[in-house]
This record gives sequence, C-alpha cells and structure tokens, in this order.
Amino acid sequence: MPISSVSTNRCGTNASSQALIAGRDRYTKIIVFAATVQHARDLHVAMKHSRLVDHYDSPSITSRAPTTAGAVPRSNFFTVERATKRSILINVEVVIEGY
Repeated sequence: MPISSVSTNRCGTNASSQALIAGRDRYTKIIVFAATVQHARDLHVAMKHSRLVDHYDSPSITSRAPTTAGAVPRSNFFTVERATKRSILINVEVVIEGY
C-alpha cells in the first residue's frame, strides 16, 4: 500500500495509521519511507502512541546508523524483523525493497 506522503503532523499520521489499520488483513509487512532521521523518529513516536500497536508488532526504525531502534544489533535487525508476523519498518536511506 503506497503512502505517497506521510506527514508528522497529527492529521497526516492519524490518516496513515487509520489506513494501515483498515488494511491490516491485507498488509502484514509495511515499509514507511522517511525523508530524514528526525522524520523517522517523529513517525516512530506517533505510531507507538497510536492504535497501530494493537494490530502490528512494535514499529521499528532502520537507518545508516550502526544500531537501530530497540538496541537490536544491526547484523540481527532484519532477521528479527522477518521473524515477526506483522511489522512496520520506518526506513531512512537503507531499504529499497521488501524485507
């Protein structure tokens, strides 16, 4: 499900969250492309405090930084993400395809 523009303001994040919740039966692995690391952090906080956590495993962030959100070593990050049944990955300059 492409989300052409995800805003960090309440309205944009809320609308995106509602779309993901509505499509939860069809969408199990989601990648959200963020423009900057700060954008990814803002989205991560907004998602963690939304109803998304009732339907998806905790949203995670990946970037070029040596470690990722949740202190999972980078070498294990995608292994852990692939093992989850339903997840949201907030990406900054790393992933260009599905995981």
